[in-house]
Amino acid sequence: MPDLRGSQEPFPASQLGLPLRPQTQSPARPQALQPGERLTPAIPRPNRLVSGPPDQRAYDARSESHFSSAESGEEIPHGEAEPQSGITEPLAPGTVLRNGRYRLHEVLSRQEWKPGTFEVTWVAQDAQRGRTPVLLREVVIAEGRESAQSILRSATVSLMAAGQLPRVPSLWDAFTENGRNFFCFEPIEGNSLMTRMRRLGRPVPEQEILECCLQIAEVLEALSAQKQPVVHGMIRPEDIIISPNGQYVLTGFSVVQAGSGGMYGASLDRSKLPPYAAPEVENGFIDTRSDLYSLLATVYHVATGSAPVRDGSLEGVPPARRLNPSLSAQFEAVLARGLRPNVAQRYRNASELKQELSAWKGGLQMPMGAIVSASGASFTSAAPVAFSGGFSSAPSESPDSVAQMLPNMLMSTAVEEDETKALLPRPEDLPPMVERNDRLHSAFWFIGIVACLFIVVLISRGM
Repeated sequence: MPDLRGSQEPFPASQLGLPLRPQTQSPARPQALQPGERLTPAIPRPNRLVSGPPDQRAYDARSESHFSSAESGEEIPHGEAEPQSGITEPLAPGTVLRNGRYRLHEVLSRQEWKPGTFEVTWVAQDAQRGRTPVLLREVVIAEGRESAQSILRSATVSLMAAGQLPRVPSLWDAFTENGRNFFCFEPIEGNSLMTRMRRLGRPVPEQEILECCLQIAEVLEALSAQKQPVVHGMIRPEDIIISPNGQYVLTGFSVVQAGSGGMYGASLDRSKLPPYAAPEVENGFIDTRSDLYSLLATVYHVATGSAPVRDGSLEGVPPARRLNPSLSAQFEAVLARGLRPNVAQRYRNASELKQELSAWKGGLQMPMGAIVSASGASFTSAAPVAFSGGFSSAPSESPDSVAQMLPNMLMSTAVEEDETKALLPRPEDLPPMVERNDRLHSAFWFIGIVACLFIVVLISRGM
């Protein structure tokens, strides 16, 4: 990991993959982004197991009211307060948060869910970790206090659980400051799919896309199987990071959708949505099928070089091979089904998509180890991963105050999981299976039953 401590600027542009700027430019000037536009830095990823004591500084009064009621023992006032819709001015790069711990650097993306409710993803500098770059998700919810707290607490639990899965960044910290909520996520080392395509100067090879789809489909399958299913909200090419070992990591989770189970929505203007959004998102319907659509819309973009634009036909988007004739007919069929406007005609769940992709991959029988990215990362076919832990074999830890937010709830969940695990024997403790001919065994039973029936008939006639 590059050493950023000696840098004169918060983050060297060369290390973050950002364009170099003149030194005279003011760092406090806000970044103007169009809806759906996103900048993607290549962020160094620190060790998931960060040493050192957790942050002992107390939350401010607003932070305690949102996240720390369980640890402080204070009762949260009931009733709806004024909505948080008065926050309109964007934060500027260089803003310092959390008593000087975080310094905002660059806006990556902004998503507005409805007037007054939006999320902004920042690259920030964490002074407590030696000015390591991290990802901060700014969240403003235009709801009453009780509803907003419910969404934020649910999001904290869901995202902490999701962070224990492979290929999902961990949630490191969460706090509130001046009416804005912030979630700090682990940065992932590597390049995004969009960066990969731009460096190649052409569409990404089909073999890489197949491996990407398989790995992210596994992530979506695991997320939907959580005790509190997690919806990503909006997958973009910038949200899928290719790690140096060839793993595809899903980032950019929506805090609002994770906290509401995808139920937080309203009619959205299509012009405010990225081209990867499923048609039903315009009407406020977001679920796992919407995530599958945005995943396949993302790979459609990197496979053809063009973002998916619905042409108004029943097929949804132009055929992929029309834009890239080198693609296989089977891959085009997968995209065509997954990008249909009618949700009932698409893949029902991630397992169905993964099953079709696995069958396709088995038929291709192609070695993935020969593919090497422009950054030198080897794309090896990922071995099956048990979705029960993080990248490391050591248990993942939450080094910040997030681990203390909801101790009672998280402790009860951990006890239930331990009890469940104790009831199940390990596979190696089970007795070995005896090899036998089941068909021959069944035939003997059948002949015996027929013989018994024959004897019974003879006896009944004799009597």
